[in-house]
Amino acid sequence: MADRFAGQINIGGKIPAELKDNLAELIFAEVTYLGTGCSEEIGAVEAVYKQFDSAASMNLPVRFSDDQARYGEFPDLEAFLRKHNIHFDRQSDARYEYDGETVIFRGDKEWTFNSTQNGELLVSYDKIREALEIVSAGDLAKCLNAIQEIAPDYPVLEPLEFVE
Repeated sequence: MADRFAGQINIGGKIPAELKDNLAELIFAEVTYLGTGCSEEIGAVEAVYKQFDSAASMNLPVRFSDDQARYGEFPDLEAFLRKHNIHFDRQSDARYEYDGETVIFRGDKEWTFNSTQNGELLVSYDKIREALEIVSAGDLAKCLNAIQEIAPDYPVLEPLEFVE
């Protein structure tokens, strides 16, 4: 049996309206709670539609969470989002030997970071030390590349919008 621990996913950007039903069904099948804080369970697929409408009306990405997600991930949902180039951020809590993880998907690029329980991104000491060595060598171009690798400039997740 797979380890189960908390994960949350934020979905945003422009999404083709014809994918709305499939997306809602996948969320209903794989995620337990609306929003964060694990306060309101998804009791029916209609609750997912309401969450879509609420996020869109507030000009925000839509958020779902599950305190018993398999490895803190949503594999079928994430595969669907990648296949259809739908942007998302997923954060998984640390548990046992698993580190916390944040995945940022923006269509043509994906970044994966270790992260805290609060979703703060972590960088390894070794990567920082390598970047500092490049800085001390005075090679500005290599320095900028090293910093970009450690702290990439990824786009913020846009508000949810279903488009025709």
